[in-house]
Amino acid sequence: MVADRAGSGSLSAGGVAGIAESLAEALFSLDEPWRDRFLALVAEWATGRGWHGRRPRRAEVESWLRADIRLCREIWSLLNAWGGGSCKGFYE
Repeated sequence: MVADRAGSGSLSAGGVAGIAESLAEALFSLDEPWRDRFLALVAEWATGRGWHGRRPRRAEVESWLRADIRLCREIWSLLNAWGGGSCKGFYE
């Protein structure tokens, strides 16, 4: 189980992986220039502002999201607000 440090119990590793895949798909499906902007933000947050500016690969994004449920929640919140609530269901 992966601790949900944001506060609502825990998720199985498979649950986190599924969420990470769905969020990565949503990020990489955005139109430009928003795709690169969101991916840069995710990279900066995931690496503690140590990102070097190159566009992250999908596998990197999924890995960061799988490793940090708080990052998943933050990205879900951003995408949900951006898409007018289109990300409902990830955590509900």
